[in-house]
Amino acid sequence: MKLSLKHLTLPILVFLMMTLFFFFTARLEYTTAISENQQKAKDSLINTKSALESLLTAHIISAKGLISYVQNNPNLTQKDFEAFASGLYESSNSIIRNMGILKDTTLRLVYPVEGNEKAIGVDLSKVETQKNTVLAVKKTGKMMIVAPVDLVQGGKGIVARIPLYILDSQTHKPVYWGQMSVVFDYDVLLKDSGLLRLGETNYVDLFDSSNQTSSKTSIWSNKPQGVINGVSETIDLYQVNWTLTMSRKTGWNGLTITFWIIILSGIVTILGATYGLYMLLSSKDDLKSKVEERTHSLKTTNETLELNMGELEESQAELTEINTRLQNTVETLKETQKQLIVSEKLAALGELVAGVAHEINTPLGISVTLSSYIQRLLVNLKSRYNQHALSLQDIEEFLSGSNEAISLLNINLERASGLVNSFKQVAVDQSSEEKRQFFVKDALQDILKSIQPKFKRTDIQTLIICDPEIIIDSYPGVIAQIITNLALNSLLHGFGSRLDGQITVEFRVVGKTYELIYSDNGIGIQEEIKDKIFNPFFSTRKHAGSTGLGLHIIHNLVTQTLKGQIRMESTSGHGVQFLITFAE
Repeated sequence: MKLSLKHLTLPILVFLMMTLFFFFTARLEYTTAISENQQKAKDSLINTKSALESLLTAHIISAKGLISYVQNNPNLTQKDFEAFASGLYESSNSIIRNMGILKDTTLRLVYPVEGNEKAIGVDLSKVETQKNTVLAVKKTGKMMIVAPVDLVQGGKGIVARIPLYILDSQTHKPVYWGQMSVVFDYDVLLKDSGLLRLGETNYVDLFDSSNQTSSKTSIWSNKPQGVINGVSETIDLYQVNWTLTMSRKTGWNGLTITFWIIILSGIVTILGATYGLYMLLSSKDDLKSKVEERTHSLKTTNETLELNMGELEESQAELTEINTRLQNTVETLKETQKQLIVSEKLAALGELVAGVAHEINTPLGISVTLSSYIQRLLVNLKSRYNQHALSLQDIEEFLSGSNEAISLLNINLERASGLVNSFKQVAVDQSSEEKRQFFVKDALQDILKSIQPKFKRTDIQTLIICDPEIIIDSYPGVIAQIITNLALNSLLHGFGSRLDGQITVEFRVVGKTYELIYSDNGIGIQEEIKDKIFNPFFSTRKHAGSTGLGLHIIHNLVTQTLKGQIRMESTSGHGVQFLITFAE
């Protein structure tokens, strides 16, 4: 067949148009695949960012609690500092390398001391690698985080510096006193946050991007050159912004199965359509069959593409459904925990009701008996009167017996009334969290009286130390819940099988702060579980049905409702003491 320019013009035009169509289709699939890979990488990057933020933020918040103690005790000793810093240090799982208190810019206190002896007494404003941050915190009064830092005691660390202000006794205004430094172990933090694991298959760059006008300070990087076509996330840490950037070492893979299907289909379709069109124009005889053949080929290709797109949509829908189920599970767990806490409160109130009901039963039973006895005396007196046989001796016996019975009746009714009034006030307070003014000592007496039935078969004594004139505007129901839970804990855990002991509740006003001190002389709390007692669902008696929510509820009531703090001190075998501080 002789080639004809007339027959070649249209096939060439079709060839070019179809080539452009499949080129853009393949490019769209290629860029879409890269975007999906980048989104997956971004999810991993977000997880690493969240882990890094959570690790730093959680420990910095805990360190701020230690600052409050230093502000109230600016002259504390190294021993005192170690006592409070050790708990935070031990709970950090080696992420915190050390903590220190700077008086002005000189390191005065440090924990742990071992390995950090060189740093004590060093003026950090004269240490080249740290002076800029130390002086900036002093000047601005804002917390700063800097990394990496070459430490005086050797090695690298990530340092958070928190300004420390003390209230001036003359001007009553906060003045700069010094700083607290929290040194995080550089290698442990990067490992625990997942950054090192992320860098095994990716180029990762973590740098300080807070100052937009200067060069970026690299915190950690494994990239030989600038990350190209990467994804990034910003980490917000108080006044510091870090940027985390990532790119695959092998590059973003856009060569999917669908891409090759489009390429191969495009080649086949383009060549086939071009050749077919040429043959169609060249041969009028087989025009119809050629058109049908090429149309079927295009339809098959489109069906293949639609099938692949459908599979991608189904995968996306499955991921969305899994994420929804996970969110629903988290919400269900949160709601379950709230219901358990409410059940624990209602169970404690139920025990209180049962105890008071049992205790009231005795004086009421005696009162019923005495009432019946007085009624019999009246019946006998009336009978003697109706028979005209009433004598002076009968009247004297009636007066003597009824007087004694009425006296006993009044005593028992007053006892029952006192129990009901005490229980009524405590029960009302425990069932609500309304704020009102009340006499503290009267409230404490009502609380201990309402739970006294629980101690009926023991020789455990209760002592209240409080000025009867103290009136506060607070939440009596919350205080009742706290004292009730602590007393029942003492009975169940502190005294155990012991039938004797003493519980002391002391309340005092210190400046503008209230202090509620609860203590018993029971067996105390073992050293290895001290850090866990306020954790939800932690109990040493789960085998006996304990939920482990009692002290967790107390901690929430103190910190959330009273906006205060609770501290526990105990030595195994020598009782326990809880110090609760709060204000109106």
